[in-house]
Amino acid sequence: MYGANNSIISNTLSLWVILERSLDAELLYQASEFAATFRLGDTQQTSVSEQDTVG
Repeated sequence: MYGANNSIISNTLSLWVILERSLDAELLYQASEFAATFRLGDTQQTSVSEQDTVG
């Protein structure tokens, strides 16, 4: 019984780590996108198609 509970806990923890990493990656991506648009704010944006190729 204890072994089953232990595996459930470890599975949940590993799932949480994966979720946390994907959230971190998403936040980093959004931050870099924001920084890119913020830098482009001073100079006029060149083209929309150029941004589409990045994403």
